[in-house]
Amino acid sequence: MEVAAADQRMDAKAPRAFLIMYRRAIREALSVPATTILVPLILPIFMLTIFGRVFSSAAQLPGFPPGEDYATYIAPAAVLVGIMLGSATAGISTAMELQTGFFDRMRVSPLGTGVSMAGRRMADWTRLAFFAVVLTFASWVDGVPIENWPLAIGVAVALGASWGVVYGGLALAASIRTANAETVQAMVPLFFPILLMSTSLVPMRLLPEWLQTIARYNPVSYICDSMRSATAGDFAAGSTWKALVGIAVAGILAQALIQLASRHRAHS
Repeated sequence: MEVAAADQRMDAKAPRAFLIMYRRAIREALSVPATTILVPLILPIFMLTIFGRVFSSAAQLPGFPPGEDYATYIAPAAVLVGIMLGSATAGISTAMELQTGFFDRMRVSPLGTGVSMAGRRMADWTRLAFFAVVLTFASWVDGVPIENWPLAIGVAVALGASWGVVYGGLALAASIRTANAETVQAMVPLFFPILLMSTSLVPMRLLPEWLQTIARYNPVSYICDSMRSATAGDFAAGSTWKALVGIAVAGILAQALIQLASRHRAHS
């Protein structure tokens, strides 16, 4: 009876603890806005304004949507660049918590690390959703036509921010395993090959055959396709469900890595 009562008290405290950890993670991000907000936005804005013009003639190649300029085609890729750049924050912050002992104190507490991690991950989703909105607006300012704003913003936030949290799981697993922020920072450039091995920068038919196989299984391809369609005012159900399945599968794999790293940490 006493154990059951204690479990009920822990369950009752969990939502409040989640909210506290969520607010804590948001405050951490806002305390260093240059690193957590401004820097991840610089490269995608540069990509929109420079890449779209330097490689504008690429849109004339067979395979590109007729009448669409290159800046419009790569706008979803620019949004994902900002999101994936900003997704490492959870890993870096967790590495700092490990170095200061906060993570281990949470691990031995009755609530465990689950509530703390969930609050941090939700704070990351909130920040990455903000990136999706800002970069969608920036693409419009740069000349990308937005035919349906609610649809374009909704798809960019739902798919983009969710993918960012999943991708950030890799950095989070590495931080738990190594307790080293430098290791997490070294993983940031991994977003380049992930983008290049998708249809984010060129259509499928312009990729080498061996790369087309990879791109067909890369969730980024379907996320970008869904975002392009939403920007044009259409909801691409086929691309969207494939994107959601890809995000879910990648999320399961990332969570498995986090669990393995947590077990290694607990027994080390």
